[in-house]
Amino acid sequence: MRVLFSAQDPGGTNALIPIFKKIYKNHQVQFFGAEHAIDILKKNRLPYLDCTALIKKTIEKKFTDFRQQVVVVGTRSRWERIEKIATSWAKGRGIATISIIDSWSNYALRFSSAADNQDLKYLTDVVCVVDSRMKRECVAEGLPPQMIKITGSPYLYESLGKIKIKGEKKQVLFLSQPLSLPPYNRFPFDEYTIMRDLLNYRHLDKLGKIIIKPHPKEDKKRFAKLASSSNSIAVADKGKDVYKLISSARLIIGMNSITLLEAALAGKSVISYQPGISKNDDVLNRGNIKNIHSVYRVKDLYNLLDTYLAVNKMRSKPLKQKSADPVAAIIKLFKIKK
Repeated sequence: MRVLFSAQDPGGTNALIPIFKKIYKNHQVQFFGAEHAIDILKKNRLPYLDCTALIKKTIEKKFTDFRQQVVVVGTRSRWERIEKIATSWAKGRGIATISIIDSWSNYALRFSSAADNQDLKYLTDVVCVVDSRMKRECVAEGLPPQMIKITGSPYLYESLGKIKIKGEKKQVLFLSQPLSLPPYNRFPFDEYTIMRDLLNYRHLDKLGKIIIKPHPKEDKKRFAKLASSSNSIAVADKGKDVYKLISSARLIIGMNSITLLEAALAGKSVISYQPGISKNDDVLNRGNIKNIHSVYRVKDLYNLLDTYLAVNKMRSKPLKQKSADPVAAIIKLFKIKK
């Protein structure tokens, strides 16, 4: 079988990689990636075609040359992205399309041509979702229920085994996200306000060293001034393995990154701090993960840190892997009939 994979953003790329790894030695496959996907594919030592600098017409010509039977894409709420180019091209030729939603937010936007025109123009034949809640929310946003398949998350399924609990150091890992930049700057907080509140905590010195892990879309230099202000702050290199950083840290703090879910499900102590929003607006809360300690006011953050220092941990039991393999479930969908 000839299978085309396509993604541009980190979340969508990570969702596709476990499937790609499973089949690429025994099937004719090609990964058409761009921008942030390329660094992730390089790190995983997987073959790919870099479409970052290619125009739409050239990309479509390469699709034609590959002669795929199935197109599998990640999803992201941006406009003329390579995933949408691949979906549109395949739909126009009667080729089966499958997409994977990797987080609980912006469902219709992922398949539409603009924020103010949620037309589902790029809706795939099958949409793979993590759980029943995600399916209900997709339907509420207009996605046809018959197209939605609950498969679980390939990325979470694979990543949990990479996080270790033993060997933790007295340090805090801050998982940054570029929320101060468009199009993400719609939140009442960003990576800098979170760090400011954390650094103002009165018992900061008792938490240990603070390691900032830049998001794949961020440059380490964005935190240079912050790191120079204190010997207790360090910024991890862009290529540093996030799972090793999570494994080493005793406490993980972030905003709404899916990586917080991974750490929490693996049994780590995790705080999600999103000041100014409500629990109902928290996309991580939609994942129904009880392991994450979520707070929405600075006062509650400080109280939670006080509790953490008092008991030296806040973790829950690691999630036991379910027997159902989401990778296998999605591969079965390759046989869908148009």
